[in-house]
Amino acid sequence: MKHKVTLGERLLAALVGLLLLPPGLLVALAILITDGPPVFFVQERVGQGGRSFPLIKFRSMARLPPGQSRIGLTVPADPQITGVGQWLRRSRVDEWPQLLNIIRGEMSWVGPRPELACYVAHYRPQERLVLEFPPGLTDPASIVFRHEGRILARSPDPEKTYINHLMPRKIRMNLRYAEKRTPVSDCCVVFATVRRLLCG
Repeated sequence: MKHKVTLGERLLAALVGLLLLPPGLLVALAILITDGPPVFFVQERVGQGGRSFPLIKFRSMARLPPGQSRIGLTVPADPQITGVGQWLRRSRVDEWPQLLNIIRGEMSWVGPRPELACYVAHYRPQERLVLEFPPGLTDPASIVFRHEGRILARSPDPEKTYINHLMPRKIRMNLRYAEKRTPVSDCCVVFATVRRLLCG
């Protein structure tokens, strides 16, 4: 089982980041034109070993007044999601800046998606094993639960549904994957994620 971000992963993230720099600048410009600064949304997430790190995304929601911050879930119909933000979320382009998290060694290409501390607080002892691995840009659970937003939108209590039902299932899936993961299986997860995005 892999327990650290490799130099190869960091170099690959740097290369892909360079390739995505021109379209990324266009995304940043679209955010600035339609909703103003800031371009990025930075939020503390829990990573390997239970350590917090600043997860970076393109901002997809309306600006908050100074001193306020967002925590918790966001469903697709949230009116605070901007027009550009809707597209960013559907295409997962908002996740591109996390390549910088990989370069810095805070995230891996494939690994459990990092959670907010308020959700990690609900982990059972066995579920905390998932924190032994670097969080990832994608994981098998992200593919299986690709319509998670729709599921939560239908729930009368999205947060309760996530904590009691979706989150435990995602953790179990990622722990099972970690038991048999290989570089080849990681590549398959990345390609499956890209295929899902390209094919809708």
